[in-house]
Amino acid sequence: RHVDEELVRALRQPRVARHLHVPLQSADDRVLRDMRRPYTWQGYLAAVRGLQDLPGGVMLSTDVIVGYPTEDEAAFARTLEALESGLFGRVHVFAWSPRPGTAAAELPPLSPAVVKRRLRRALAAAEAAALAARRAALGREAEVLVEERRDGLWRGYSSEYIRYELYGTARRGELVTAVADELAGSAVGGRVTGTVRS
Repeated sequence: RHVDEELVRALRQPRVARHLHVPLQSADDRVLRDMRRPYTWQGYLAAVRGLQDLPGGVMLSTDVIVGYPTEDEAAFARTLEALESGLFGRVHVFAWSPRPGTAAAELPPLSPAVVKRRLRRALAAAEAAALAARRAALGREAEVLVEERRDGLWRGYSSEYIRYELYGTARRGELVTAVADELAGSAVGGRVTGTVRS
């Protein structure tokens, strides 16, 4: 419900970051309803798909909860499929835990073994999504906000919220252009190619 025309207009501006965090929680409509979320998976998908058509695209990150008491294998499979779809560049995965005073806290929990297995699979899908996003950054120029210098490298984040580790000339707090040419753990490595003039 927060992804509306006003947000889309803002994202069309060149100085607005190309990253948006839109929590999903689950890609199963029954689980979403049980969680009292005001949307369906198809409604969520319709809202965010248009963002990727914007000039320069938009990197999406999300949150998912696995092991909700009413999540069966089919519901989990739908969420896993969403994580593997290529829609997200970053996914935060959480195991459900009861919150006192909520209706869900009164439901019988899933077995810890089931939750652990689902969590492991969802975390693997999240890492694969993040790796695909980092690979997509290789070889193309990006704007990076330099945050610090450590171990001889400038470190910062691109507009798409990809972490860069860079050689070259820069200053803390500066917006630079950079080209990534290698994967560097949870970041990409490359070089500063210029300074962005505002």
